[in-house]
Amino acid sequence: MTSGPDQEVREILARTSTVRLIGEFVTLKKMGVRYKGLCPFHQEKTPSFTVNEEQGFFHCFGCGEHGDAIEFLRKHNGMTFREALALLATRAGIELKKDRAADGRDFNAHKRNPNQALSEQCLETTRSAMELFHKNLLGQPRDTPVWRYITNRNITEQTVSEFRLGYAPPEWAWLADRFRSNTTEQKVAETLGLILPRKNGPGHYDRFRNRLIFPIFDTLERPIGFGGRKLPGSEEDQAAKYINSPDNPIYTKGDVLFGLAQAKKHARATNKAIIVEGNIDLLMLHQYGFRNAVAPMGTALTTTQVHLLRRFVNEVILLYDGDIAGRAASMKALHLLLEADVFGRVAVLPEGEDPDTYVQSRGSDALNQLLKHAQSLMEFLIEQTLQKVDGSAHSQAMALSELATYVSKVKDTLERDLYVTRIASHLRLPESRVGELLSEPTRAKQAVVQIASKPNNPVARASIRERVLVEGCLHYPACLLLVDDQSTWIEHDGLREVLSEAVALYGETGRLDGAELLSKLSGSLMSDWTKATLCSEPKFDEETTKKNTEQMLQLIRSDYGKNQRKRLQDDLETAERAGDVAKVKEVMRQLTELSRSHRRPLIR
Repeated sequence: MTSGPDQEVREILARTSTVRLIGEFVTLKKMGVRYKGLCPFHQEKTPSFTVNEEQGFFHCFGCGEHGDAIEFLRKHNGMTFREALALLATRAGIELKKDRAADGRDFNAHKRNPNQALSEQCLETTRSAMELFHKNLLGQPRDTPVWRYITNRNITEQTVSEFRLGYAPPEWAWLADRFRSNTTEQKVAETLGLILPRKNGPGHYDRFRNRLIFPIFDTLERPIGFGGRKLPGSEEDQAAKYINSPDNPIYTKGDVLFGLAQAKKHARATNKAIIVEGNIDLLMLHQYGFRNAVAPMGTALTTTQVHLLRRFVNEVILLYDGDIAGRAASMKALHLLLEADVFGRVAVLPEGEDPDTYVQSRGSDALNQLLKHAQSLMEFLIEQTLQKVDGSAHSQAMALSELATYVSKVKDTLERDLYVTRIASHLRLPESRVGELLSEPTRAKQAVVQIASKPNNPVARASIRERVLVEGCLHYPACLLLVDDQSTWIEHDGLREVLSEAVALYGETGRLDGAELLSKLSGSLMSDWTKATLCSEPKFDEETTKKNTEQMLQLIRSDYGKNQRKRLQDDLETAERAGDVAKVKEVMRQLTELSRSHRRPLIR
């Protein structure tokens, strides 16, 4: 545990809420006297990380990491003992007065690592560079190229200040000259990649020239690197539009997210984060009130970034550019989100739009609606994959092979069955065969036996379509309005009974009273199943369930029509063989009515 001047350290720790501190980095849920969450020190899917508020310590039963608030900041954020203590003291409103322990030892001596001094110097130099860039921007006349660019992109001065945007002028050694008088700082700046040694002759030159500078902060809001956007009219026309700091002792490009320091509070409050591709996209979303937006530093999203984001939120929405490249980037990001078991959705922008242009041209209300109707990860994956099918057997096989990778990650049997139904319907292949092919990769890994697979389950022989339809209506009774009198199409007697009773109750009162429904089903084999369904968690949100209901009704009506037509055709043959003219006319009338009814729109 922590050592140091006992009285000072104890007072700081006593005034520190361990739960509140760690809760800024880990989503915690109260479990008895402890709080539990996913461990930030190793990858896991089942929470084993606990925090005891009363005793002021954390412990992970998975990897063994443990300690107090100071140890957490040291291990999680790479801070020194002194840095962690100072941060907690500031939060607690305590002024540190001593630099050494009572016995004269350096406060940090027992906590120091070989790279600690260099890291501290790197942080200090990065902050100095950030302030130099920022002050240089503020000192530029408003009719200069950098301010014209800022104005043309509608970036406000408040955003410039909040994100500490800066300006690197076109001079080759503007920043290098400012570090020249201090040899140590010059070496650190070179280590950070801010300045580079000249190939021909002595001295250094700047990495960032004639660029709008975007400081990159860690989760403790310390500047650790920079991104630079080339300004229009730059002499270096062949230079990359964006460049970033190279990896160095305090910054690794694939480990941080631009804007997370500014977004973490809002992301945690909503338990949701929006990922955009570009820095300007992020700034504009923050200006329009979407302050939980982050960006992956102009590169493809990484596993480390996903796990970093997962410490703050449980849901991620991908909002990438509405072009081929943006959709391809979304597909790559989906793999990582699925691997990390993160609940995610994809908001698809119109072709040619990006978050910046979309929110500026249509407003925050339009973007809110787009985000509200974002597709689930699997819906987007399936849609994008099936779009590549051209009808040939080869393309169908390729799609099934590709989708098996995605569908195999869905642990819930009923949810996977729904995707199987959609895929089979699109490919016009037998549902049983598609289900077999898509579920094979997960069959050996299946750990949870779903209700539908139980031998004594009354709906075990019901079609997936009918189960999905009825379960959706029980979870979201408004879907019953879509069903109305069409429950007669349900082939399964038990499900038809449940749906008919639910439709009747909803029609009478405008609501579905679970107790009253169960009362009407008293004595029925479906009573226990209905009770279990009403008590279970919905697999999808209401909007998705409504779409599923419409789709299932279409498919069920088609199945019902086929079955009815086959039965009537058999009756017609029997009547014709028997010479029963009246019966033939009646069956022909029923066939005609059946054809007419199936040409009418389903949803009225």
